[in-house]
Amino acid sequence: MIDFNVQIGKDTFGTFVETENYNDLDELEDLLIEQFSIIPKSVIDGSANTGGLFRLYFNDSVSAEKLDQIISSLSSSNGKTSS
Repeated sequence: MIDFNVQIGKDTFGTFVETENYNDLDELEDLLIEQFSIIPKSVIDGSANTGGLFRLYFNDSVSAEKLDQIISSLSSSNGKTSS
């Protein structure tokens, strides 16, 4: 279902996913909410602090491993993989 690169990480603010394009991030946010009931706690725009990438942050109950599994399942629907 997704055909764009998604990075998953964690910093002092929480676990996040990031993309290069806001529209991709918006699409991913919609999928996470609609299909998995995972609601982000914050959206960070492409600032210098993120290297110009867009991020969705989640509370601590959403682990990077869980996000990786979800992103992988969404990516494999299209034959793509996340990084």
